Amino acid sequence: MASSSAAGIGMMQQRGSVSPSKYSKPLSMCNQLCLLGVVMLASFALLARHAYSTSFALDDSEVDLPLGGNVDDEGLQHQLPLGGRLQLRERKQLDYSPRQTQKLQVDVDLDSIVIDSSDAPNVLQKNRPLPIKVRKKLNRYSNCVHDKGIQKALGVLSQLAYKNPKLFYEDFREMACKFKVFVYPSSNEGNFRTIFQPHEKEPTGNYASEHYFKMALINSSFVTSDPSEADLFFMPFSIVEMRNHPDIGTDGIKYFVKKYVERIREEYPYWNRTDGADHFYVNCHSIGRTATDEALHVRFNAIQVVCSSSYFLQPFYPHKDATIPQIWPRSGFPKEAESIKQRKTLAFFAGAGNSPVRAELAKYWSNDSEIKVYTSRIDTPYDQALLSSKFCLHVKGFEVNTARLSDAIFYGCVPVIIAAYHDLPFNDVLDWSQLAVVIPEADIPKMKKILKSITPSQYGQMQSNVRHVRKHFQWHASPQPLDAFHMVMYELWLRRHLIRRPLDLALD
Repeated sequence: MASSSAAGIGMMQQRGSVSPSKYSKPLSMCNQLCLLGVVMLASFALLARHAYSTSFALDDSEVDLPLGGNVDDEGLQHQLPLGGRLQLRERKQLDYSPRQTQKLQVDVDLDSIVIDSSDAPNVLQKNRPLPIKVRKKLNRYSNCVHDKGIQKALGVLSQLAYKNPKLFYEDFREMACKFKVFVYPSSNEGNFRTIFQPHEKEPTGNYASEHYFKMALINSSFVTSDPSEADLFFMPFSIVEMRNHPDIGTDGIKYFVKKYVERIREEYPYWNRTDGADHFYVNCHSIGRTATDEALHVRFNAIQVVCSSSYFLQPFYPHKDATIPQIWPRSGFPKEAESIKQRKTLAFFAGAGNSPVRAELAKYWSNDSEIKVYTSRIDTPYDQALLSSKFCLHVKGFEVNTARLSDAIFYGCVPVIIAAYHDLPFNDVLDWSQLAVVIPEADIPKMKKILKSITPSQYGQMQSNVRHVRKHFQWHASPQPLDAFHMVMYELWLRRHLIRRPLDLALD
């Protein structure tokens, strides 16, 4: 304050005072003290006015707040240095009375706030907490994630298994509490009921992921009956059920999808707002890549959530579409080998030799003593072979996707991926370079050398990361936090469409 007073006196001397001359007399000591008092009072008044207006956030589009330390905004934890800004997206036209400013302090909408500390000081200063009422407002998502078990499930995220663990941690919490999906209704009766309704019993088989997603979604809190609050719209037809339906079959799928989308466009206004960019469907069967042959606007606009996520042989667009992991359902977590040393086999693969890549693999390694490759019957139980191997091979067959990738993760075996142009599951979140070894097809002859070049400490870290993320590859009919269903929902959350035409225009 002394420096402020001194600066004020200096300004008074330069602008307000008259320099001594023969026509003036020096100010008396009393007058000087009075002048100093006036300057100090004026400085106090200006500082008080500034502090009062900023702490209650009046009508400025950018308001400087004396914040520091942890700020819990919609359950997100940030380190905001002193001088960081809270930006209000919508300008508030408010009266400056204390009653009105106090109301803004309590009722400010979290959705209108963005934390921005780009121009804040580099050195963190002493923490100054937000007022109690504002902190309660900011903590509302913390209560939500606690009630849903999200907070406990998140626990401590592995720093290496995720591309950005802090961002995923924060964004996932918001998604769990805000994300809403409208499911287009369908009749419980009729010849096509099974195509739209979820399974009544837990699914089994190679394409169970498609059915599990639908069951989990219906049993989750993400579904809304109010389309106006929906972020995305789910078209609940099943490719697997259509393939096996006597009135549709493989050849009829593309025509069924075309007619279905035409009907929802006529009966509902929501597709036309975005040309389908906020609509999605789920498919885990390879035949699904032809499902939109007669409805190209669905292929190019809607979000395709698929197991066969190849961007080389079929129309999969990673920036728009999402990958659902193909999983063969297995109950509970398996009994694991007590230590890595008990995994005696260097690498293991079992599967039909139905592709040139698998034929190449068998050519070089089917008779090796450290690498076990089976293209017919295996001489040991499948789960025991996975538990006793360090690396488990995921090799492209007819398609890039198989359940072997999820099997490897389930049994704590580090995957080796030999499948070009494969957009791996949850690729937006997981750092696959820390979870798996990716080998080009041309390097199959050098596979043993590549795997043996990985040091024990590197392998131990990779295997630890695999064990950490395997909860993301488990399906449950009633979804559990951070399981496969929640991870697919998070991928959809990242792709939600935010620009829409007004409904009156969409109806034209």
